[in-house]
Amino acid sequence: MVVFLNPRAGAGTAERRWARVEPGLTAFVGDFRRVVLEPGADTPRAVAREAERGETDFVAAGGDGTVNAVGSALLALGQPGLRLGAVGLGSSNDFHKPVRRLVAGVPVRVDFGAAAPRDVLRIDMDGSGFGYAFLNAAVGVTAEANHLFNHPTRVLARLKRHATGCAVLWAAVSTIAHHRPEPLAIDGSRPAPVANLAILLSTRCAGMLSYDARLAPSPGHATVAACLDMTPTELLRVVGSLARGRFDGLPRTRTWEATRLAVSAMRPVAVEADGEVFLASEVRFRVLPGALSLCP
Repeated sequence: MVVFLNPRAGAGTAERRWARVEPGLTAFVGDFRRVVLEPGADTPRAVAREAERGETDFVAAGGDGTVNAVGSALLALGQPGLRLGAVGLGSSNDFHKPVRRLVAGVPVRVDFGAAAPRDVLRIDMDGSGFGYAFLNAAVGVTAEANHLFNHPTRVLARLKRHATGCAVLWAAVSTIAHHRPEPLAIDGSRPAPVANLAILLSTRCAGMLSYDARLAPSPGHATVAACLDMTPTELLRVVGSLARGRFDGLPRTRTWEATRLAVSAMRPVAVEADGEVFLASEVRFRVLPGALSLCP
């Protein structure tokens, strides 16, 4: 087993938390190699190097972005038998929810004996680059709020370090206050204003927010949850509902299942994948069934 440690995760608290969890992790899984992902590290190359050595069990120790980076590098190798686990050292750690195991108070997914193939979302942008999502992706206000969360003001940065749930809500409310729905064409439809379009492999979306458990997608599918042309007040009500785990049936919303989805905008818009944000005007989402084995 090799652990890829991102010391910058969790608003810079990851290294301190890793020192607390490492002894317990060693007692649980035995000896392992550790690779520190320094700023500017070439994660795909580091992962490929370990795979060339014959390693099959990889652990992303960091936040959801670290899980995405290591998992994406494994998918790029196209090599069968590779498995991904994680140690939650990030701010939100949505990949670990619901939390099944804690080591020194830190969520972990390192039971490689129970690893099983899981669906992954591939995201193609503007006909050129592409990426993956292991949890969820979104176009609209969720992506814009994630951008603010990733590039916080001084006050928000302090909240991230000490009260992640409050920081998530702060970023959401601040973004919603200035948000205006973008006209989006979905699967070739006529463009219409959409405040948010979430493509879900997991019902957990951010921090304490979550969609209804019954919206969990069936195998090989993603659940699409759309907030249509909403005012800031209506969007705030949606956030309040998500804090209670409710979305299905809310006014001016729509949900359905899909194996793929194409979204077009008249100008580049914010697109989010597992908390990482980029800009694109043409985006295609496609579910890759059982693409990577993940620890439960």
